[in-house]
Amino acid sequence: MRSHLQAVRSRWVIGILIVALLYYFGATLGLRLAFVALGAFLANVVGFLANQAASASTVLVVSAVISIGNTLEAMAGAFLLQRLVGARNPFYRTQDGFTFTVVAFLACCVSPSVGTTSVSLAGLAPPAAYGTVWFTWWLGDTIGALLVTPLLLTWGEEPQARWSVERHVEAGLLLVSLLVASWVGFGERIPGTEAQYPLAFVPIPWLVWAAFRFGPRGAASAVIVTSAIAIWGTVHGVGPFVQSSVNESLLLLQAFVGIVTVTILTMAAAVAERRDVEARLRTAHDGLEARVEERTRELVQVNERLQEEITERRRAEAALRRSEEQYRLLFEANPYPMWVFDSETFRFLAVNDAAIEHYGYSRDEFLAMTILEIRPPEDVPAARALAAVDTGLARRGEWQHRKKDGTIIHVEITREVLDLAGRSARLVLVRDITDLKRAAREKEALEEQLGQAQKMEAIGRLAGGVAHDFNNLLSVVAGRSQLLLLHLAPHDPNRRDVELIQKSAERAAKLTRQLLAFSRKQVLEPKIVDLSAVVSTVEPFLRRLLGEDIELAVSRHEGLGRVRADPGQIEQVVLNLAINARDAMPRGGRLTIETANVELDETYARHRAEVRPGPHVMLAVTDTGVGMDATTLARLFEPFFTTKEPGTGTGLGLATVYGIVKQSGGHVAVYSEAGHGATFTVYLPRVETALEAGASVPAAMPAARGPETVLLVEDEPDVQELAEDVLKTWGYTVLKAGDPAEALGLAGRHDGPIHLLMTDLIMPGMDGRELADRLLVDRPAMKLLFMSGYTDAAIIHHEGLDAGASFLQKPFTPDALVRRVREVLNQPPGSPDTSPD
Repeated sequence: MRSHLQAVRSRWVIGILIVALLYYFGATLGLRLAFVALGAFLANVVGFLANQAASASTVLVVSAVISIGNTLEAMAGAFLLQRLVGARNPFYRTQDGFTFTVVAFLACCVSPSVGTTSVSLAGLAPPAAYGTVWFTWWLGDTIGALLVTPLLLTWGEEPQARWSVERHVEAGLLLVSLLVASWVGFGERIPGTEAQYPLAFVPIPWLVWAAFRFGPRGAASAVIVTSAIAIWGTVHGVGPFVQSSVNESLLLLQAFVGIVTVTILTMAAAVAERRDVEARLRTAHDGLEARVEERTRELVQVNERLQEEITERRRAEAALRRSEEQYRLLFEANPYPMWVFDSETFRFLAVNDAAIEHYGYSRDEFLAMTILEIRPPEDVPAARALAAVDTGLARRGEWQHRKKDGTIIHVEITREVLDLAGRSARLVLVRDITDLKRAAREKEALEEQLGQAQKMEAIGRLAGGVAHDFNNLLSVVAGRSQLLLLHLAPHDPNRRDVELIQKSAERAAKLTRQLLAFSRKQVLEPKIVDLSAVVSTVEPFLRRLLGEDIELAVSRHEGLGRVRADPGQIEQVVLNLAINARDAMPRGGRLTIETANVELDETYARHRAEVRPGPHVMLAVTDTGVGMDATTLARLFEPFFTTKEPGTGTGLGLATVYGIVKQSGGHVAVYSEAGHGATFTVYLPRVETALEAGASVPAAMPAARGPETVLLVEDEPDVQELAEDVLKTWGYTVLKAGDPAEALGLAGRHDGPIHLLMTDLIMPGMDGRELADRLLVDRPAMKLLFMSGYTDAAIIHHEGLDAGASFLQKPFTPDALVRRVREVLNQPPGSPDTSPD
């Protein structure tokens, strides 16, 4: 019986460990339950075999059943603690400590019940001892749970704070003194005496010290140390718990351990709970103070904000007053018209002085009107729609307004939404852009005219270039045909063909002259001219030209101003305009020619880029013919453009008029509508100079032979060969060169005199003027004769020639060539050329 009780007592530690581990690691760890059952099984087997309680098979069966009981006991304890205490440690609150004690008492009933029953059934304990075995078993498990579980659970937690050095010293002193006190209370007899004194109370102060200073963890550790020494002493037969029987000794020991453990742990839990409450109170107090301070700061900040808001509001009110004053100033003194109108009724609510002055209404008249009343009727629907839009580009736009006198003006308005005394209103600023739009239209017209002028200029350059090349070709054709006629007998059958070639060349030359006239690259002889006198000169010829079905009316202005122009070219202008008018009146009509003094002002000139304002003389030709549409007017002066039937016109008549007038510094204006005739108006700048006396033109001298040496420079081989043949035929010595560089080398190598330099004016690399200047350095007595089929006064001046320079216009005939050469050679040194080209 004793051996069985000892075996039961030796296994109480198993239940202790199982309950603590399951509670600490959680009852849901099923895998750990298997290890716990296995550990309990092995511990029971070892215990039974050590006491030789029964056979091996019986020991195994009984140990298995007991291990199941141990596991169920641990699960029951862990389950009850989880339900009653929760996840928190039960040794830091007094109530949780009592709960743990009750749970230990209840849970530890499972293993004794299962174990005692299995032992009794196996015959390892007599049935009469069932109660004693069960109680001893239960008491051992309960004391173990109360003793070891707190140690495991408190030391299994993370430390709340690191200990200081003083704390470690205090813990060391407590441990040492506790060991001494426990040895005194539970160890050997006091030296020098044989008596055994009951000194179990001696360690209690140190246990209280541990509970108060080191909390549940320190109290559990101190209880373990004290209990271990008490158990050691009792086992070795010393200490206050040693009795005559082992069972009694064990019961006293367990009772002491249980009572001390519960008391000290409860005391430690109470101290920990109080400290926790104090800490929370301090935290709450600190938090309350912090909240009070924060609230105080908030109140101070709110108060400061209120002060700032009050200050800001006063500042805003002052700014608002200043803004209102500035608004009134900006509104009333603004140079642009401004007004405010009601967005619902459209009535004017306020207008500034600029609006009153600009629109002509009084202030009272404005305030009695709506904004729709200053709009033209066609703009009213759009104005109503615009008034309903408050965002985007609709706030700005161009409109038409009507003044009080009925004048329609173009304006640009800018609208802004305005709250006026609680009413939705609109503030409007108006800028009159009537003049700007008029200027824009004028600019567009000028750009169109500039484009037209540039087009005509480009066509003129093309026409001039074509005429220049034709002149070179015609020089050869006309020259060679004339030379051929000189070698043919009067009755030669080939003479008629050659004469036909010569006449065709002359007609072609006339066309090239017209092209040169259009391109303003013909040579003019400007003089002071009276346009009325020119009209009078051609009037008899015009009457024969127009026929009887066209009435000619001439209106001459008395005191007509003078112009500087080539009289022959002005006659050509009148003839071409008259012919154009005649062709426009196939069924007859009226042709009116009028001259007058006019003043072209800045307004007229602004609309026409090529016109300079000032005094002019007008020549107007008006017909009552078929007129022209806009498409025809746009191309009217282009060369070869004609509305006549093929074969009835060259398309150069009006182009010639355009070129002559432009070259004379004038301007041509045309007004026509389809079916309503046309008016061509020529404006030439007026000059304050008397008419020039008619200069007598010397009779053309006959061509004469000459022995002089002529340096001929021409880059066109055919023209060069023709001029060389003609000059040699008339006895001249000819030195020919195809370009200026060759001419310089040829002159440098020629030892004899060179009487005349006959050179083309425009050549690549070096022009004729520069060549002449370089040759005159070594041959100052040499005479000069320039040729060109592509020149005018502007080009001559550009090339450095003055008005008296000797010049031969291409195309030329052999007679004209030798006559001009002779005239130049016969001029005295230093005298200007006065002979016609």
